Amino acid sequence: MVIDLSRQSPPEATLVVRNGLAAQQWEASLLEAPISGGSRAWRAPQLRTYRNWVGELWSKTPHRGAAEVLITQAQSHVLWRQVIGESREGRQLIGHDGPAALAAKAWRSLLAWDIDPSALKAGPGQADFDTFLRWCLSYRGRLRDANWVDEAETDRRLLDSDFTSPESIVLVDQHELAPVQQKLMARLRESGWDVRHEKPPEYRARCRRIELADEDDELRCAAEWGRQYLGTSPSRRVALVVADLGARRASVDRSLEHALGPDGFADPGGSVPVVLASGRQLLQMPAINAAFCGVALLSPRGTFETLSRWLRSPYFHGADWARRSEAALLETRLRSQLLAQIGFLQAYRHAGLARTMRRDTPQLADRLDSALGEIPLRTRLTPTGWSAAWQRSLAKLGWTDAIDEEAVQTWERALAELAQLTPILGAIPIVAALEEFERILGRAQPPDPLSLHGLHVFEHVDDIGPGYDHAWITGVNDSRWPELARDNPLLPRRLQTRHRMPWCDPLDALGRSELSLKRLMTRVPEIIFSSPRREQDQRSAPSALIDGMELAELGELRVGRNDVHRHLARRRIERVADPVPPLKGSTIVGGAQTLNLQAKCPLLAFCASRLAARPLEPVGRGLSAGLQGIVAHRAAELLFEASVAPDALLARLHQSAERALDEAFGATRSALNPLFELELDRVTTLLGKLVEAESHRAEFSVVHLEERREIRIESWRLRTRIDRVDELSDGTLAVLDYKTGQGVRRPDWFADRLGDTQLPLYTLELGERVSAAVIVALREPQVTYRGIWCDRDAFPGSSAKLPDERSWEAQLGIWSEQLAVLAREYAGGDTRLFETGIDAVKKSYAPLSRIYEILASWRDHT
Repeated sequence: MVIDLSRQSPPEATLVVRNGLAAQQWEASLLEAPISGGSRAWRAPQLRTYRNWVGELWSKTPHRGAAEVLITQAQSHVLWRQVIGESREGRQLIGHDGPAALAAKAWRSLLAWDIDPSALKAGPGQADFDTFLRWCLSYRGRLRDANWVDEAETDRRLLDSDFTSPESIVLVDQHELAPVQQKLMARLRESGWDVRHEKPPEYRARCRRIELADEDDELRCAAEWGRQYLGTSPSRRVALVVADLGARRASVDRSLEHALGPDGFADPGGSVPVVLASGRQLLQMPAINAAFCGVALLSPRGTFETLSRWLRSPYFHGADWARRSEAALLETRLRSQLLAQIGFLQAYRHAGLARTMRRDTPQLADRLDSALGEIPLRTRLTPTGWSAAWQRSLAKLGWTDAIDEEAVQTWERALAELAQLTPILGAIPIVAALEEFERILGRAQPPDPLSLHGLHVFEHVDDIGPGYDHAWITGVNDSRWPELARDNPLLPRRLQTRHRMPWCDPLDALGRSELSLKRLMTRVPEIIFSSPRREQDQRSAPSALIDGMELAELGELRVGRNDVHRHLARRRIERVADPVPPLKGSTIVGGAQTLNLQAKCPLLAFCASRLAARPLEPVGRGLSAGLQGIVAHRAAELLFEASVAPDALLARLHQSAERALDEAFGATRSALNPLFELELDRVTTLLGKLVEAESHRAEFSVVHLEERREIRIESWRLRTRIDRVDELSDGTLAVLDYKTGQGVRRPDWFADRLGDTQLPLYTLELGERVSAAVIVALREPQVTYRGIWCDRDAFPGSSAKLPDERSWEAQLGIWSEQLAVLAREYAGGDTRLFETGIDAVKKSYAPLSRIYEILASWRDHT
């Protein structure tokens, strides 16, 4: 589609468009003719967005207050936030960003509609409006005192300027100008300017509507539809509109990748690009997010999560795989320690983290020390000063070594925007600077550059500019169309409706929605409007605005000989036999736990023991369940390590608990002292309940504590540690194993497939003298014993009964054979997936097991 404005407009004219997205679309449309015609050189159009053009006009036009400095919208927003934060009402608000955005928008609306806020007065019951007017008075006073002018005032102030050098401008596709903009155009014409209006060529579009199952189905069908058009003719431009594109960007990416492949699709001349024209937040860009993580790490806001992301980030360690592995392994070790619950600076400087890193990863510690040397934490700096310090510290952390030039430039532009806040904010502490910078990185950025051809994805119907051959509009249902009114809550409704401000009431919203669709129908030859039958689990109906259109079925949306149904075609899954080789050597790593996993699900044992794959330890508040178990085992060991009478044990409770916790907390004890005291009370109470339970037993003595042994099963060896062995009054032995979890159940030692192998394994190792295999449930509210003991007085409670009058010797023989079977399976490479292990495999080992493909295959055969 070729657009030519040269016949109506002077060649030197400046083309003024609504925004940056429109500028890109018009530039592509205007250059299509010379590019497609094979021209090697052409005159580039002078395209400006309206706001940029006004800024240029302000800078070169004599006007009153010539020394005034024009501030940006970002600077204006910070100024509004300061005004609101210092007001009486602002001090009662939770945050000031939202009110500042509303106030700035209301301010711009008033000035655009040529309404002076100082001439307005609030009426009865208009407290919010009264507050806003006082904010306006304070805001304008700050601008005047600093000799600043904001963008919203420039149009109005230019009306009093002298335009001594007439120029030619073309207002391109600007279907509605605010009253002040209209006055400015009239003033320019009076001064001899050539001001014209142009719009793209009009077409009579073929419009059809289609109903699909849900929003995901809309995306899949629309992506396949666009793929077919561009696959047959790559020189076309196809538009796709997705409401809430910013929030749904991930699902849109998935749908496009499903239809087009991860890199788009190729035509004989190369790839056809796909561009999402919704500006992303810079924080959503991985390289920029990593840089902000590095900056936050070196501040009081740095946590273990921040350190974890820095250690795992490829943007700080580049292609040095040894260094990346070293950093990732350090992270896995740290996350299981209490250091992970302290702020980074405190952990690094006062709790032993620096010592740990210098021992394990000296290069990383050197980089951190060097980067921290660039950050004056106790000093206030201007935003310009913080920008420079952060740039230096990131270089010391290694970010710039692994980043492409484009990301570096994007980051530097963001720092430059932060530096522009220096006149507004002055010197501020590092946390306040970080908050300002996070706001900058969190704002939507200008859209990605549009390609000359391909599939362009937009968020609003009005975003579609000239030059598109086809368009698919999703989400045209009764909940979205017509669009809802969105009046400003800080301005009285009557004021907005009297001046006909955009979207001020439902009637105005209906009219604007109808006009948006009508404009679309005059600029794109073919349009598909789709609506989902269900939207977020709610039934949905097509919008009344498209009721009269031709209703199409999915199979009717054909491009050449193909139809959109093809995206539903199933792909065949390639299956490759990849048997696990037998275990090399004679050692079964993991001891009894490996055999437990083999009994539950061989695939779990293979992943956890043969591959040594471990799920990452979750980082939470307080001691983890695993660390609580370690502390309880250690405290019980310390309690019984001296052979004393049961009464004397009571005097050792606090000492044993404190020593065990002190070993676990280490240098973090002072930083986590409240947690230490709570755990000390809990563990002391738990030991007290253990001593109470022990007092009800028949006479015994502790003979082994935490004894390490190497156990043989046929030709294989397992290294284990037995929690405790007691000698009973009759000279026999009791094997005890502490369990601290909440789900301690009576062990199923008599099933055909042995589930809990730990105590049977220890019992066989200790031989004929064992007469009791006991699990000690070491937990609240009461310590209990479960298992098998021949002497009924040996332990309080009831002993499990051997099945079918089976003798103790016979049971030992059965356990011996069951343990041998499990060892043979594991060593032989058995990786079967049992139903009992499906949930665990899905949680931790999905990438290693292809569990979802396996389950899908099962469903296909059942």
